[in-house]
Amino acid sequence: MALHRALLRDRIVGRGRRSGPDRLGQRLRELPRAGPGGRRDLPRMSRPPESPVFAAPWEAQTFALVVSLHDAGLFTWSEWAAALGRAGDRTADYALWLETIEGLIAARGLTSPAALEERRAAFARAAAATPHGQPILLENDPGA
Repeated sequence: MALHRALLRDRIVGRGRRSGPDRLGQRLRELPRAGPGGRRDLPRMSRPPESPVFAAPWEAQTFALVVSLHDAGLFTWSEWAAALGRAGDRTADYALWLETIEGLIAARGLTSPAALEERRAAFARAAAATPHGQPILLENDPGA
Protein backbone atom coordinates (compact mmCIF):
# COMPACT_ATOMS: atom_id res chain seq x y z
CA MET A 1 0.00 0.00 0.00
CA ALA A 2 2.90 2.34 0.73
CA LEU A 3 4.25 1.89 -2.78
CA HIS A 4 0.83 2.67 -4.27
CA ARG A 5 0.62 5.93 -2.29
CA ALA A 6 4.17 6.87 -3.27
CA LEU A 7 3.35 6.42 -6.94
CA LEU A 8 0.19 8.49 -6.65
CA ARG A 9 1.92 11.21 -4.67
CA ASP A 10 4.77 11.52 -7.20
CA ARG A 11 2.26 11.65 -10.07
CA ILE A 12 3.83 8.69 -11.81
CA VAL A 13 0.45 6.99 -12.19
CA GLY A 14 -3.04 7.61 -11.02
CA ARG A 15 -5.00 10.82 -10.40
CA GLY A 16 -2.15 13.24 -10.99
CA ARG A 17 -1.36 11.91 -14.51
CA ARG A 18 -4.82 11.60 -15.97
CA SER A 19 -5.71 13.79 -18.86
CA GLY A 20 -8.57 16.03 -18.05
CA PRO A 21 -11.04 17.22 -20.68
CA ASP A 22 -8.92 20.32 -21.31
CA ARG A 23 -5.75 18.26 -21.93
CA LEU A 24 -7.61 15.91 -24.26
CA GLY A 25 -8.78 18.87 -26.34
CA GLN A 26 -5.24 20.21 -26.43
CA ARG A 27 -3.94 16.87 -27.70
CA LEU A 28 -6.64 16.67 -30.37
CA ARG A 29 -5.80 20.18 -31.58
CA GLU A 30 -2.22 19.04 -32.10
CA LEU A 31 -3.30 16.49 -34.70
CA PRO A 32 -2.86 17.56 -38.33
CA ARG A 33 -5.89 19.22 -39.85
CA ALA A 34 -7.93 17.58 -42.56
CA GLY A 35 -6.65 18.51 -46.00
CA PRO A 36 -8.36 18.43 -49.41
CA GLY A 37 -10.87 15.63 -49.71
CA GLY A 38 -11.14 15.27 -45.93
CA ARG A 39 -7.85 13.40 -45.62
CA ARG A 40 -5.48 14.21 -42.82
CA ASP A 41 -2.14 15.66 -43.88
CA LEU A 42 -0.11 12.85 -42.40
CA PRO A 43 3.37 12.02 -43.62
CA ARG A 44 3.35 9.55 -46.51
CA MET A 45 4.88 6.16 -45.94
CA SER A 46 7.20 5.08 -48.69
CA ARG A 47 6.20 2.01 -50.64
CA PRO A 48 8.22 0.03 -53.10
CA PRO A 49 7.32 0.87 -56.70
CA GLU A 50 4.58 -1.31 -58.11
CA SER A 51 5.23 -3.22 -61.29
CA PRO A 52 2.85 -2.47 -64.16
CA VAL A 53 -0.24 -4.65 -64.43
CA PHE A 54 0.28 -5.15 -68.17
CA ALA A 55 3.72 -5.63 -69.70
CA ALA A 56 2.53 -4.64 -73.18
CA PRO A 57 -0.52 -2.99 -74.77
CA TRP A 58 -1.74 -6.27 -76.30
CA GLU A 59 -2.07 -7.72 -72.80
CA ALA A 60 -4.40 -4.88 -71.79
CA GLN A 61 -6.37 -5.38 -75.01
CA THR A 62 -6.67 -9.12 -74.32
CA PHE A 63 -7.93 -8.40 -70.81
CA ALA A 64 -10.46 -5.87 -72.16
CA LEU A 65 -11.60 -8.35 -74.83
CA VAL A 66 -12.23 -11.05 -72.23
CA VAL A 67 -14.22 -8.65 -70.02
CA SER A 68 -16.21 -7.35 -73.02
CA LEU A 69 -17.10 -10.84 -74.22
CA HIS A 70 -18.16 -11.80 -70.70
CA ASP A 71 -20.31 -8.67 -70.46
CA ALA A 72 -21.87 -9.55 -73.83
CA GLY A 73 -22.90 -12.93 -72.38
CA LEU A 74 -20.54 -15.17 -74.34
CA PHE A 75 -19.48 -16.99 -71.18
CA THR A 76 -19.77 -16.85 -67.40
CA TRP A 77 -16.77 -16.36 -65.16
CA SER A 78 -17.11 -19.99 -64.05
CA GLU A 79 -16.90 -21.11 -67.69
CA TRP A 80 -13.90 -18.82 -68.21
CA ALA A 81 -12.13 -20.25 -65.16
CA ALA A 82 -12.83 -23.81 -66.30
CA ALA A 83 -11.53 -23.05 -69.81
CA LEU A 84 -8.39 -21.47 -68.40
CA GLY A 85 -7.95 -24.40 -66.03
CA ARG A 86 -7.84 -26.85 -68.93
CA ALA A 87 -4.32 -25.59 -69.66
CA GLY A 88 -3.10 -27.66 -66.72
CA ASP A 89 0.08 -26.51 -65.01
CA ARG A 90 0.80 -23.82 -67.59
CA THR A 91 1.14 -20.32 -66.16
CA ALA A 92 -2.01 -18.27 -66.80
CA ASP A 93 -0.36 -15.41 -68.67
CA TYR A 94 -2.06 -13.24 -71.28
CA ALA A 95 -0.88 -15.49 -74.13
CA LEU A 96 -2.89 -18.26 -72.50
CA TRP A 97 -5.83 -15.87 -72.06
CA LEU A 98 -5.72 -15.13 -75.80
CA GLU A 99 -5.59 -18.83 -76.71
CA THR A 100 -8.44 -19.55 -74.29
CA ILE A 101 -10.68 -16.83 -75.70
CA GLU A 102 -9.97 -18.05 -79.24
CA GLY A 103 -10.96 -21.55 -78.16
CA LEU A 104 -14.16 -20.32 -76.52
CA ILE A 105 -15.33 -18.29 -79.51
CA ALA A 106 -14.57 -21.21 -81.85
CA ALA A 107 -16.45 -23.60 -79.55
CA ARG A 108 -19.45 -21.24 -79.49
CA GLY A 109 -19.48 -21.18 -83.30
CA LEU A 110 -18.64 -17.48 -83.60
CA THR A 111 -15.68 -18.33 -85.81
CA SER A 112 -13.88 -21.39 -87.09
CA PRO A 113 -10.40 -22.61 -86.25
CA ALA A 114 -9.50 -22.07 -89.93
CA ALA A 115 -10.61 -18.41 -89.78
CA LEU A 116 -8.56 -17.88 -86.62
CA GLU A 117 -5.52 -19.43 -88.28
CA GLU A 118 -5.97 -17.20 -91.36
CA ARG A 119 -6.19 -14.14 -89.10
CA ARG A 120 -2.97 -15.14 -87.29
CA ALA A 121 -1.21 -15.57 -90.64
CA ALA A 122 -2.51 -12.21 -91.90
CA PHE A 123 -1.26 -10.53 -88.73
CA ALA A 124 2.16 -12.14 -89.10
CA ARG A 125 2.41 -10.93 -92.72
CA ALA A 126 1.28 -7.43 -91.69
CA ALA A 127 3.85 -7.40 -88.87
CA ALA A 128 6.62 -8.35 -91.29
CA ALA A 129 5.55 -5.55 -93.68
CA THR A 130 5.27 -2.87 -90.97
CA PRO A 131 8.24 -0.57 -90.36
CA HIS A 132 9.80 -0.80 -86.91
CA GLY A 133 8.09 1.40 -84.35
CA GLN A 134 4.84 1.70 -86.31
CA PRO A 135 1.56 0.09 -85.25
CA ILE A 136 0.80 -3.23 -86.91
CA LEU A 137 -2.36 -2.90 -88.98
CA LEU A 138 -4.05 -5.67 -90.92
CA GLU A 139 -4.30 -3.21 -93.83
CA ASN A 140 -0.52 -3.64 -94.16
CA ASP A 141 -0.94 -7.34 -94.99
CA PRO A 142 0.55 -7.73 -98.47
CA GLY A 143 -1.45 -10.93 -98.97
CA ALA A 144 -4.82 -9.27 -98.45
